[in-house]
Amino acid sequence: MAKLRILIAEDHAIFRASLERRLSVKFEVIGAVSDGKSLVELARRLEPDIIVSDITMPRLSGLEAARQLVDELPDVKIVFVTVHTSRAYVREAFRAGARGYVQKSSSIEELEEALSEVHRGNTYLSKKLCDEGRATQE
Repeated sequence: MAKLRILIAEDHAIFRASLERRLSVKFEVIGAVSDGKSLVELARRLEPDIIVSDITMPRLSGLEAARQLVDELPDVKIVFVTVHTSRAYVREAFRAGARGYVQKSSSIEELEEALSEVHRGNTYLSKKLCDEGRATQE
C-alpha cells in the first residue's frame, strides 16, 4: 500500500522540521512551507492526500488557505495542528473544511492517529479538547 502523501504548513522552523522528520517515518512528506500563501500554491501543484497545517501563519492564515483549497481540491483532507483551544477556533476550522483538529501539545502518536482516521473518511478532534468539552458540559 502506498504511503499517504502529506504536505506540512507551519511557520515555526523547528516545529516544522520536527513534524517532517517524525511524520516521514510512516508517511510520505512531499513538502513543507512556512506560510498560507505558499501552502495554497504548493497544494495546487502537488495535490497531497492530507495537509497538516497550523492556523496562525504569515501571508495567509491556515483557515483562509483551507477555504481556498477545499473547493479546488475536494479530495485533499486538512488536519490543523495548533495551539488554539477555544471552541470558536475549532468550529471555524471545521467550517473552513478541516477534517481534523489536533493540539500542538498532543503526542506525535495522536497526530498519526488523527491522520489515519481522517484518511479513512472520519473526522478527528484532539482527545484533550474532547475531555475538556465533557468536563464543561457536566
